[in-house]
Amino acid sequence: MTETTTTENQFSIKTRNKYLFLIASLTVFNIISFTVFIKTGGYDIHGNYLVKDTIGNLKTALICFLFSLPILSLLIGLLVAIFPYRQLEYSKKYFRSFLLTLRFINILFAIGLILIIIMTLLGWYPPKTADNSIESSTKEQAITTFKTEMKSLSDSANFYFDIAITEIEQGNDKNKVSDLVTPKILFFQNELDRKSRAFYQIATDAGLSKDEYEKVFEDLKLLFQPIADKNEKLKANGIDIK
Repeated sequence: MTETTTTENQFSIKTRNKYLFLIASLTVFNIISFTVFIKTGGYDIHGNYLVKDTIGNLKTALICFLFSLPILSLLIGLLVAIFPYRQLEYSKKYFRSFLLTLRFINILFAIGLILIIIMTLLGWYPPKTADNSIESSTKEQAITTFKTEMKSLSDSANFYFDIAITEIEQGNDKNKVSDLVTPKILFFQNELDRKSRAFYQIATDAGLSKDEYEKVFEDLKLLFQPIADKNEKLKANGIDIK
């Protein structure tokens, strides 16, 4: 009887307070670390970057460490309390088991968050491979979309150049040919110029480097060359598109 009372009193007076202080300290550490270091920012399905939501992180941390983990520890404690200190009543063992479980779970979270803090300071978190993959996908999407639009406009301009050249080769009146195709060709040329200028901001937003940006226009030179050749051919036949 004396041994049971001594064991119970030692826990109540010494160990319990130590556990409560440790749990409170770990809870505060985990909440702060989770809020500050867990990265919730990312890209949506459209490739737009979503800024990290610190308030959302804080709410999640509060729910997790102040409600979810204690409730989980209560449930696990029901089972843990069955085994140790058989000389104590179940109700007296239960509080001890609850604190042990809650302390253990908080320690596991703290270790994980410490590792994330270290990885963040070393530049390893969030994983660069995932970010690079998303960034690369965003760049490719921007380049592909731009090139597709430019090819469509270029093909349309080429179509009207071909009409003009055919009409001239058939001996039709130059002025009539010019009146027929010039408005259309100028429209598509202006669209090409407008989209080319607008691509600078698109490229910047997508994270293209200077070399990547210049490479896009180097590739487009081949696309624009037929237009330049046909324009020179029309000039040689007395039609100046301007």
